[in-house]
Amino acid sequence: MDFYQTLISTNSDGVVISGDIAEATSVEPILKEMVSTIAKPIYFVLGNHDYYRGSINDFRNKMTSITKDEPFLFWPPASGPQKLNNDVVLLGHDCFADGRYGDYTNSRVILNDSRMIVDLFQSSALGKYQLLEKMQQLADQDAKELEKSIEQAVHSYNPKKIIILIHVPPFKEVCMHEGKISNDDYLPFF
Repeated sequence: MDFYQTLISTNSDGVVISGDIAEATSVEPILKEMVSTIAKPIYFVLGNHDYYRGSINDFRNKMTSITKDEPFLFWPPASGPQKLNNDVVLLGHDCFADGRYGDYTNSRVILNDSRMIVDLFQSSALGKYQLLEKMQQLADQDAKELEKSIEQAVHSYNPKKIIILIHVPPFKEVCMHEGKISNDDYLPFF
């Protein structure tokens, strides 16, 4: 509750969450609790951990449903670009890592995603390159949807600024671990 009280005390117009809220089984109740407690718009994208213990399509369908049911919850893939004021539009997508940055073949990193997300587990069971293919398929799909959202925002609102909310960091320099920039083994997961 201290977290919620802090959010309330900021006198902000809303809250932006860039993913890793919980795991698939508890994201919905947490978001509903948060929105009912703080009574402010919540704009969120999902992170890889949010899909843990779930399948991607089933979970996205659930997020689409709660976005329609809860007037203060905005998941950009379902709610579309959101006009924050006359000059600014917020949009976004969850965005999966695609293995194209760095050296996927020789990376020693194995994320829990390949064990905890049903779709990725099924692909990783077939091998490292089937997992890579699935990651790229998901990333390409998300990138296309993000591109459509940008075009829609420009066409509908002609904003001066567009804020793009994503989960996966696009650059090595923004991914810190224990106070240092992540090593190159993590690059394929950006």
